[in-house]
Amino acid sequence: MSTDPNYQSEEELLRRLQQHLAEAAGADTRPARRARLAEEANAVVLILADRIYSDARRWGLGNVPPNLREDVAQDTLLNLLQNAGAIGGRENTVADWFGKQSERRFRILWRTMETAAQSPREPELISSDRVTESSEPVAGPGVDEPDGPWHKFEQEFPRDAFVLRLRYILRRSPGDMAIMLDAPNINAINSRLTRARGRMLMFFEQSGFDQKAITEIMDQFGENSG
Repeated sequence: MSTDPNYQSEEELLRRLQQHLAEAAGADTRPARRARLAEEANAVVLILADRIYSDARRWGLGNVPPNLREDVAQDTLLNLLQNAGAIGGRENTVADWFGKQSERRFRILWRTMETAAQSPREPELISSDRVTESSEPVAGPGVDEPDGPWHKFEQEFPRDAFVLRLRYILRRSPGDMAIMLDAPNINAINSRLTRARGRMLMFFEQSGFDQKAITEIMDQFGENSG
């Protein structure tokens, strides 16, 4: 069996990644070794990403419209890494799992776009009086609940949740976020925040969560602010 990750199967790559992360988390692992493991884990992720992007049809992305393909691929790759231990088996290869999940992700995004088209709204800009910049994280009701709506949203849409967390919980300014996320300008950040809030609301409504809990969480992210 080859030890070069470039020549290993996706299943072998995931096992390798799990081993690296488990060893890095060990209390007895030395800092130098932990840094090396982090580099090797990152290399494995890059190999997986390269295979996915270079053969879109094999990974279930061939029929995804180009304007949604990058979002679907990145969201599904994050989901793959989070669920690495549960993937595998003769009838469930990594590519098969990824293809099914990417189709599911695409359908969610498509429904979100259709709903937004039926109820068009002007892009919502972030004004300075709506969020007070602070160095202290601020998490309101429902955000810290392990099985609550926000936690489920973070699992399903990690990139959108990360953007919202940066702005509304960690209190990063749009200017800081543009630098952190390598965005071209503040307007791009505002657009990402608007899209993330739209996806979050759609996810909550389709998931059947309690309306009061939804409202409490949405209020924290500017959706129902005055």
